[in-house]
Order: sequence, then C-alpha cells, then structure tokens
Amino acid sequence: MIDEAPPFPWRSLLALLSLVLVGSIVDLSIDYRESGGASWHILARAIAALFLLAGMLLLARQLSYRMQMARRSILALQEEKSQFAREHAVLVESMRVAIQDQFRRWQLTPAETQLAEDLIRGYSIEQIAALRGKRSSTVRNQSVRLYARTGMTGRHELAAFFLEDILGEDQSL
Repeated sequence: MIDEAPPFPWRSLLALLSLVLVGSIVDLSIDYRESGGASWHILARAIAALFLLAGMLLLARQLSYRMQMARRSILALQEEKSQFAREHAVLVESMRVAIQDQFRRWQLTPAETQLAEDLIRGYSIEQIAALRGKRSSTVRNQSVRLYARTGMTGRHELAAFFLEDILGEDQSL
C-alpha cells in the first residue's frame, strides 16, 4: 500500500459552511425585526447568504461527483485485480509458496514473516505500527533487525529480491 496524503475534509468544510449559513440567516432575521423592514444592509447580507448557499450546493455536487468517480475507479481496479488473480492463480500461488520458502530459509520468526510481508505489500512503518498496535519506533527497530537478518538494506531491496527475476533484467540501465 502506498502512502497517501490525508484526504481533504470536504464534509467538515460543508458542515462549517452550513453553520455559517444558519448563523447568517438567524442574524438576518434579527436585523430585519429590529430595523422594522428591509434595508440595503439587510438586502446585501441576504444576497451574500444566497451566494454562500449556492457555493455550498456547488461544493456538495462536486464532492458527490468525485466520490462517485472514486467508487467507480475502485470497483474497476478491484475487478482488474480479480481478473489478474483468476488468470494467474497457479503462478501467484507458486510465488506465494516460493516467498514463504525463502522466509523459512532465512529462519524468520512468524512475527518477522508478517513484518516482511507487510513491508513487501508497501505498508509504511506507521501503518504497520497501527495494524499491530505498536509504536512506530518499535516497528522501525524490528525492520532494521529484519533487514540485517536477511542481508537486505531496506524495503525496496527486500521487494526487489522477489520481483527482480519475475520482471526480468532492466534494459534502461
């Protein structure tokens, strides 16, 4: 899994803007009652509130569209992954067995095996720590020991150990 920037809090922004809109409407009604009728000041504030409402509706529409597109992309990727798995099930299982055999040759403990798998999957140190309920520094130290035990220098080398032969020689170097 690749590290990503945290998502923008669109829903929180819409909630905050909703509170501002409600406050504006309440303030407008109080001003209207106190002034005894319409004035340029009240009209200007009402127009500003309408613009705020229009902006919120556009923002909500854009958010809905983006979420719909993201769902479609996720479904397409999941289907593509499923198709790959169906087409190459025998090869994938053979590779899984080969990786586990190599872990046994390195004499990794079950915890080290799980850590190596998580690192190869692309999880960050922080994600692994959260999954395991440990501190990041603990997982980082365990990773350093794992790399030393396997003779690797880091997660990229660990993943390349298993993928390099599958992908073939890099012709661009």
